[in-house]
Amino acid sequence: MLPIKNGSTSPCSNISSNCVVWQGPDIPCIGLCSGDTVSDVIAKLAEKLCNLLEAGSPDIDLSGLDLACVLPEGSKAPDASQDIIQLIIDYVCDIETGTIAGEVSPIELCDELIYEDPATGLDVTELPLADYAALLGAKICDIIESIDVIKLTLLDYESRITILEECVGLPCTETVDEVNVVSSCIIPSATVPHSTLTLALETRFCNLEEAIGSPAIIVNAVNTAGCITGSDSTLSQTSTYGSNPDWINTPTTLTHSVQNAWVVLCDMYAAIQDIQLNCCPGGCDSIMFDYSASVNNDGAGVATSISLLFTGTSLSSGFSDCGGSTTVTLTDVNGATKSSVVSVAALAGTTTASVIPISPLSPYGDITIEVPFCVEDETDQCNETKIITLPIGVVCPTDIAAENVTATDVTVTFTNVLGSGASYVIEILKDGLVVQTRTVNSPAGSVAEVFTSLDPNDGYTIRVTASISGQSSTCTTVYFVTLTDEPPCDSGIDLAIIMDYTASMSLQITNAKSGAASLVSTVALESGSNAYRMGLVITDEVPNGGNVTYSTNTEYTSLPTAQKYVNTAGTPNSDIYITAMEMFGSNNGFQFQTQLSKLDNTLPLGLGVNGAEPMDIALDLVINNNFLGSFRNNIAKYIVIITDAEPSGTDDAYNSPGGDNDDAFIATLETSCIAQGIKVFVLGTGANNQVYKDLATNTGGSWNTSFGSDSIQSAIENACD
Repeated sequence: MLPIKNGSTSPCSNISSNCVVWQGPDIPCIGLCSGDTVSDVIAKLAEKLCNLLEAGSPDIDLSGLDLACVLPEGSKAPDASQDIIQLIIDYVCDIETGTIAGEVSPIELCDELIYEDPATGLDVTELPLADYAALLGAKICDIIESIDVIKLTLLDYESRITILEECVGLPCTETVDEVNVVSSCIIPSATVPHSTLTLALETRFCNLEEAIGSPAIIVNAVNTAGCITGSDSTLSQTSTYGSNPDWINTPTTLTHSVQNAWVVLCDMYAAIQDIQLNCCPGGCDSIMFDYSASVNNDGAGVATSISLLFTGTSLSSGFSDCGGSTTVTLTDVNGATKSSVVSVAALAGTTTASVIPISPLSPYGDITIEVPFCVEDETDQCNETKIITLPIGVVCPTDIAAENVTATDVTVTFTNVLGSGASYVIEILKDGLVVQTRTVNSPAGSVAEVFTSLDPNDGYTIRVTASISGQSSTCTTVYFVTLTDEPPCDSGIDLAIIMDYTASMSLQITNAKSGAASLVSTVALESGSNAYRMGLVITDEVPNGGNVTYSTNTEYTSLPTAQKYVNTAGTPNSDIYITAMEMFGSNNGFQFQTQLSKLDNTLPLGLGVNGAEPMDIALDLVINNNFLGSFRNNIAKYIVIITDAEPSGTDDAYNSPGGDNDDAFIATLETSCIAQGIKVFVLGTGANNQVYKDLATNTGGSWNTSFGSDSIQSAIENACD
């Protein structure tokens, strides 16, 4: 734009809109021409803008729009552009909200189409039209695939039915593809069509029936066996045939009849043999030959020699071994033999054993012993050979154990007692099925094999097969349970402290109180942003009929009855008092410290009677009876037992004869802890007890015979790490 002159020699004022002209091209749509002043330009633009803003302005030509799809049925398109634009906007919004005419609301699914939403885990019971159509499409595709499979199956059935229809009789009237079968008896070691085998079976059956007789003939033969009944007396001893366990009182089959015939035949044989032996006395009638054998082992249980006893042999006066001695032969499982000379006459009727070394025979596997008895005097020679088999198995380790059990791992340990030539197959079984196996050849003095990738909180069995020199033995199995897959501490912690509150525990209680604040801080820190809970239980006992030192103390009497366990009925040597001083509560570290500070202070220290204390009863209350409230799921769960004594059960004695089996009881508690994912820590001199060590180790916890103010804190930190 340029300023212009207004009839004078000087240009117009540069602030006047009439003094500046438009030098651009003509713009017909707004009537703007080159040379118009700025005032004209602005006026024409303003006029055009006003026309645009007016409803129904003719300056916006919308006559070419087809609004049929957005207009309600029977409605006329509006004239004003604003109304047309608003109509289109409303239609779009209706599409977004699903409220336009003809739009389908969410469609309810039938039972067969309902499925689980993987994001929420909830059942999806209705879908928008588009999703519903997609679901139907997927189902239809599945159905089409199934139909294709069914078609192929029907074609196969049609072919096979055609063959059956054409093959009513055997052999078939035309050649068909028959199923081949393997015959091991009728047509030995041959693969033949089933029709061939069927004909052979029929032929064999007819031959068998012809040789044995028809069923009617067999039944008649069975029925003729009634000449001897179960009430008839036997010939060889004072009894009846019915007293023989092999006798069948009412025979109904040929097998029954034959079995009874053999019972009678054996009885007759024994009777006739007795007649032969006793009718006519001779020089050998008084001779009895018999012997027994036993195995002698070394310290590792490996067979080294065999002892023969001839206590059951009885010789008449004047009889001696033929040729002066008897040669005993030993045969091992490999067929190797060894001979040894003994004097039967010298050993007969005595308890003196003849010891025969097994070497060089194999000490693994059965040994067959053959004694060819032969004795003679001046007129008679008596002979009888007796053979017995002495079982000698491969020696198994006696200390097979499952150690270092975690949620997924176990270490199988045992001692090799067979020497360098031994081989061990170690199998891990679950529900009777082998899931892992390991072979260890020629191990050194001990075996320690680690098995991994087991399932958490599951039961497994260890089976060991020991082998050497071609012989083997399957050893006693060992059962174990893997630990629960442990949630991390920052998912939250439930910590229960079970305190021995008897007279000898004053120092440990003082130490626990001094470290309480640091313990609470550690538990809160390890729990991260999730809640922790702490509980406190004290365990005490008094002589039968007595009262605890705090029976009238307000700190005790003010507690709810549900937090007090008192057992006076089933306790022969003392009365048991177990008290929940602080129940599980969300982030209750301050309350825990308050209740702990009362111990051996405002609440007098308890008594205790004999050395053992009922800490196992308290543990049972906490894990199986919700004495502190139930443990939460999917958090770290810890129990700390602080004691200086053995467990006592209800009889105030550890494993007393005729009393409680405390080891067995704690083993059941250990199983419950493992099943619930609870780790147990045992602190104090009471942890010297092996049963407490096993409880802590097998649940994934730890034990420490010394106890200081930081012992609990260290145990928790180590467990969380």
